[in-house]
Amino acid sequence: MEQLNRAKAPDYKQVDDFYSLEVESFKLKNGIPVYLINSGIQDIIKIDFIFEAGHWFCENPLIADYTNQLMIEGSLKYSSAEIAEKFDFYGTFANFECGKHFANAQLYTLSAFFEKSMEVFKDVVINPTYPDKEFTVQIQNEFQQFILSREKTEVLAADGFYPKLFGETHPYGKVRKAADFESLKIEQLRDYHQRYYNSDNCKIVVAGKLSDDVKSIIEANFGADDWKYGGVVAVSEKVEGKPSPGRYLINKPGAVQASIKLGIPMINKSHPDFHGLSVLNTILGGYFGSRLMMNLREKNALTYGIYSNLISFLHDGIFVISANVNANQANDAIEHIYIEIELLQKELVKNDELQMVKNYLAGEMLRAFDGPLLQSEIYAGLLSYQLDFDYYKQYFNTLKTIKPETLRQLANKYFNRDNFVEILVGNLQ
Repeated sequence: MEQLNRAKAPDYKQVDDFYSLEVESFKLKNGIPVYLINSGIQDIIKIDFIFEAGHWFCENPLIADYTNQLMIEGSLKYSSAEIAEKFDFYGTFANFECGKHFANAQLYTLSAFFEKSMEVFKDVVINPTYPDKEFTVQIQNEFQQFILSREKTEVLAADGFYPKLFGETHPYGKVRKAADFESLKIEQLRDYHQRYYNSDNCKIVVAGKLSDDVKSIIEANFGADDWKYGGVVAVSEKVEGKPSPGRYLINKPGAVQASIKLGIPMINKSHPDFHGLSVLNTILGGYFGSRLMMNLREKNALTYGIYSNLISFLHDGIFVISANVNANQANDAIEHIYIEIELLQKELVKNDELQMVKNYLAGEMLRAFDGPLLQSEIYAGLLSYQLDFDYYKQYFNTLKTIKPETLRQLANKYFNRDNFVEILVGNLQ
């Protein structure tokens, strides 16, 4: 048997082309756009109802969160126990997610029970009752979790980061506060649902092994003209942020570690530079073999892990670097972060390193499209930005063609140290 040489990296196969995602679209009688991704061999269907009903539209972000999250706790036809019993019997799973702009109600079900599951889910989405008991229990439980989470330095770092990056009153700068739980009323959830969860403010994405009757089932349950409630078509106009660059220290007595969060406002995925920045971010801190990981973890033992991320919102984006370190090494860690940023601004990335990152990102891209359920998540994300599948074709082309000179230009264009917000949380006394 041939001995495995662990000092030699395995051979790789370069990805030369990227396939297209076939999406069929049509509209229900009430105007809701529906997008079908007929793919896969397993008898599973995922359906996403996407409402522009996120945190952007309310002063208290908990209103958007719990309007979405508590829909499944009871409807006009079914109690929460009856909903759970039916979904358990059908092998169906419901999931609810709320972000800055959009709220999703998702259903995963077996193809054989798609029609029956949709009948129940229709009442969940259109006619939730928000029972008082379930509301009270949920808020009490999550408030306790909120209080406990404030013992973690990384949570406090995030709470301090976003208000400094955008401003405390900006929709992206708002974070949960204890007062938000105390002031939340169940009537606010019912009013928010009435206003934003309507047919004019909805998109539907369906993915999986789809039968011929899927369209008629969706139409029968969600195509009615009376699903309006006098609601609105939400429009989130851009609001300019007010960043406050600089270093901010948050003392947490007794903390055994310090949390660092550095970042700057950034472009979002609609900008033509975003693909190139994604490659640059990966080189700097976007995967386990990144420069930040090699410097701060492998070479200097300043942290167990450090990562950078590009986060895209509808109107803006964020570039953020996060790490946990010993409190007495926090300043050293921050300086080593800037050393790696400055190297990207001054020196060209070597071709071997760039090729390795290109291969890594191409593999991650293919993995992200592995199966209809993941494909539907990606397509739903494109809809939010009014983008089509050409976005990923352009990204794949960037992976194939981007040069070290372009990466250096992007580093100098976007990574100005004077613009960074630095949050440091720990036992700093």
